[in-house]
Amino acid sequence: MKKLPDNNTIIKALSQGDEELFGQLYDYYSRSLFKNIYKILPDQPEAEDILQAVFLKLWEQRQLLNNKQSVGGWLFTTSFYLTMTAVRKKVKNRIEELTEYSEGIQLDDINEERFEQRTSFLKEAISLLPERKRLAFELYKIEGKSYKEVGEILGIKEETVKEYVKSAIQILKQLAAKGDMAFYTLFICFLAWLC
Repeated sequence: MKKLPDNNTIIKALSQGDEELFGQLYDYYSRSLFKNIYKILPDQPEAEDILQAVFLKLWEQRQLLNNKQSVGGWLFTTSFYLTMTAVRKKVKNRIEELTEYSEGIQLDDINEERFEQRTSFLKEAISLLPERKRLAFELYKIEGKSYKEVGEILGIKEETVKEYVKSAIQILKQLAAKGDMAFYTLFICFLAWLC
């Protein structure tokens, strides 16, 4: 597989509408992204749709990218949140089906606005982690890299990566527990799907 240029070159080329480089990005990242999406949502057609939506969103937002963010990181993070949105819709549909047979179940806790608030809270909570722990968490949990790969990227031992990820999860659980119970439950489910 052809090696990609550096991040700044990618961002500049995308902003100029370089379709060839966009195709290279797809070839380079699509398999790993699909694997992560499918791990959370094991439905091949839906996972393929989400993968296409991620790259469509990249193309549509290419003018908004900046040099401070990795395009690869953007792709993995976007695929994670789009996948979780799809999971939420599936859960909501399932609860609505069950509601037809059972009166009194409230759907308030899964309406779209509250879900978006909780997803925003999750993004914000991750951004509050100490930098090295945040990087380890994002690379391992969101981008799906192994402890060894994360260690090589960050220049630290595999055991240190494990400690960082474990510590990051504890911090995120504590932050989530300070929010409402429905969010805490949703957050714990997110972490379970990522394991």
